[in-house]
Amino acid sequence: MRKLPNWLSSYCELASFSEAPRQFHFWSGVGAIAAALRRKCFIDQEPYFTWVPNFYIIFVAPPGVGTKSTTTRFASKFMKDVPGIHIGPNSVTWQKLLEEMAEAKETVLMPDNKYFEMSCVTFIASELGSFVDTQEFSMIDLLTDLWDGQDAQWKRATKTSGSPEILNPWINIMAGTTPAWLKRPGTQGLIESGFGSRCIWVYAEKKEKLIAYPKYTIAPDWAAELRVQLAHDLEEIALLRGEFLLDPDAIQLGEAWYIDHHNHPNFAGQDIVGYHSRKQGHVHKLAMVLNAARTGDMIITKEDLDLAAFHMREIDEGLPRIFKNIQSTREQAGAVAIADILHNDGPTEKGEFYKKYFFHKLTKKQFEDGIQAAVMANEVASNFDGSKFILSSIVPNGTAKTVLEPPTPKDKAGPALDTNSKTPSDSASPALSDSDSGSGK
Repeated sequence: MRKLPNWLSSYCELASFSEAPRQFHFWSGVGAIAAALRRKCFIDQEPYFTWVPNFYIIFVAPPGVGTKSTTTRFASKFMKDVPGIHIGPNSVTWQKLLEEMAEAKETVLMPDNKYFEMSCVTFIASELGSFVDTQEFSMIDLLTDLWDGQDAQWKRATKTSGSPEILNPWINIMAGTTPAWLKRPGTQGLIESGFGSRCIWVYAEKKEKLIAYPKYTIAPDWAAELRVQLAHDLEEIALLRGEFLLDPDAIQLGEAWYIDHHNHPNFAGQDIVGYHSRKQGHVHKLAMVLNAARTGDMIITKEDLDLAAFHMREIDEGLPRIFKNIQSTREQAGAVAIADILHNDGPTEKGEFYKKYFFHKLTKKQFEDGIQAAVMANEVASNFDGSKFILSSIVPNGTAKTVLEPPTPKDKAGPALDTNSKTPSDSASPALSDSDSGSGK
């Protein structure tokens, strides 16, 4: 029997005696409950997809402002002694991650009296950059692939362990980072890949309050008793297993929300490829946690779903602040790359230049912005020859660089590119599209 009416509310109350922002407390508590529920709990939409209660929670704040590491450590204190919660190392390669998951294998008896095998690991890292190597695309692809919590056998070969077979893999992540780190060269892939849309980006610009000595601010007896109650109830939550159902009012609300979400999209997460399509999944994952925080009936109510949508709207409000400077950083990087390539290649037709070098790296707008920035910096010239635009590098004396030999007649004979017609640059880049909505809804 539980000792607290709502685990998450009580956790946030105890955590509030630190300087960390309120949203940081809330989402660290969400991560702790998710770690307790694991892959054995789910919302079933078979034969199409299944939502499972895991999160990639990224706390974003300037250094020393949001107390990111303090937030995650506080949550981990309640998780570490709960049977079944497997906490992995804070820095791993993709091979080591698979080994950790294989070691975390457990079998549980489900409500239908069938045994269910799963491999569940929660990773807690004070710095996202230590946990994820942005140059290691295999790691990013792996995390992207495993977010769905596939109800199947998963296998990938490693040098040290052969091909470990993982049944029903499940990963839960809490990590911290700074806006400056997200703007570093190489991190763009986190945002412009499926990984970014699977993350909950929790932003704070300042501390919630200033507390010089937390120990002397809180009543010690009250705090000690509450810690015991929280530890007890998290173990109770960890005993839940099986399907979360939505009651009729929750289904009605969910249908209305889904239609409104698609008819009136919120563009707060437009810099994160695929975020809009996965919003429904985030809301329902959170609804499971909110329900488990207050009861063991595993029936999601209208209030659970409405509150989950509210907290996701709060997340949306912080997204423009996190990514407001990343777009300009992309333009700068694009401008430099465009100038460098043209300096080596010589004059090139604009459409072919985009297709050859940037089709899988930049959107059409980013490419155009990069050209504009390079032209304004007097590094690149863009000239219309009557049928197409020609890009060329500008040499130090301020004139456009020309090729040593004129183009051959064969080069001239190709069809002119109409810049107002549909070209490859008007198509969505495969690297930037979101076609794998499936279970990632």
